[in-house]
Amino acid sequence: MTASNWRVLNPEMGTVDMQTGLDNSNRRCYPRHEVCLPMKLQGDQGELAATTLDVSAKGVLFYMDCELGANVDSEIQFVITLPPEITLGTSMPIRCQGKVVRKTSGQQGLTIAAEIHHYEFLPTTEPA
Repeated sequence: MTASNWRVLNPEMGTVDMQTGLDNSNRRCYPRHEVCLPMKLQGDQGELAATTLDVSAKGVLFYMDCELGANVDSEIQFVITLPPEITLGTSMPIRCQGKVVRKTSGQQGLTIAAEIHHYEFLPTTEPA
C-alpha cells in the first residue's frame, strides 16, 4: 500500500484520505438533487402516492404517509413526473423500476430509499 492509498477511519469525520485530507465517505457516482416531486408507486393495494425528497440518476429518496408492501431488496415500480421548470418544456412522466435499499418508519410516515435500475420516458398528454 502506498502513502497515496492510506485512509483513516475517524468516527467524527468518516473516511479521510491521508494525502488529500478529503472526506471520502460519500462515494456516490451521481449528484443528488433535493426536489419534492409527486410520484405514484405500484403497491399491493394498487397505486400509492408519495413525494420525493431527493433524486439522482440512479436513486431516489421518498416519503409516504402509508405503508408500502415492499421490504428491503424488494423490486418496485413507480412514476415520477418532472415539472416544466426542470424539463424546460412540458411535464414529463418517467416510469422507473428499481429495488428498495432502505426503509425507515417514523411518526410522520415512511421514508424509503430505492436504487433505480431502469427508467423510460412516458408519452405526455400535454400540448407542446
